[in-house]
Amino acid sequence: MVCRRGGAEPQGVDDLEEVSLLVMEGTSYHDRLQALQADYPDLDFETTNELNTEQLLRFVWERRVDCTVADSNLVSITRRYYPELEIRFNLGAPDTLVWVMPRGANRLRREIGNWYGDFEDSGAMERILDRYYGFYEVFDYVDIRRLHRRVRERLPRYETHFRQAAAAHDFDWILLAAVGYEESHWNPSARSPTGGYYPRSQSGENWCPTLPKQKRPVPDEHRPAGKSASVSGRSSAG
Repeated sequence: MVCRRGGAEPQGVDDLEEVSLLVMEGTSYHDRLQALQADYPDLDFETTNELNTEQLLRFVWERRVDCTVADSNLVSITRRYYPELEIRFNLGAPDTLVWVMPRGANRLRREIGNWYGDFEDSGAMERILDRYYGFYEVFDYVDIRRLHRRVRERLPRYETHFRQAAAAHDFDWILLAAVGYEESHWNPSARSPTGGYYPRSQSGENWCPTLPKQKRPVPDEHRPAGKSASVSGRSSAG
């Protein structure tokens, strides 16, 4: 059960009578709520076939509905975009994700089983899980809110520079901007405590400190006028 911080705070199914609840029609969430109505006849909710779960989570964040129901892994990822989303309680025991195949597809099942076993033994599954889900268990509300604020207030000032640099080197500008945020929070006054050098925009503002492990000379074309610099250290970001 997912609601918004500062909004409805149901602690169990008994509390849902006073909550506006919207879920996707024909989903396991819908089935679960219908099953609960046998024991909680006053439980009321609405369904939709026009919105997916991610859109419903946004509706909750926008306070257009009090709560919705979603898988916990999906909520953990989505709350990076809508950090005020909070899980109030679980509607049931944890479920596993499964693959569904046609009845009698024994050969297909064997082939998939063989492929999956090799895939898992190779370590590929572990790498994929770490890439897409390894981060979501750690959630810092204050840090996420700060990132959102700086995307609105600071990133537009430097976006053109990120795009131009990325295009010149066939690089993803969003990844370049993410590195810049990680190292300086896009703070033009950021300074390295070890005296490192910070690449500058044409206007002379620091926007993306670099962090090689070894100090090395900075190419002349990237060196501010009148400066003799090398790359080293970590920023003191604001």
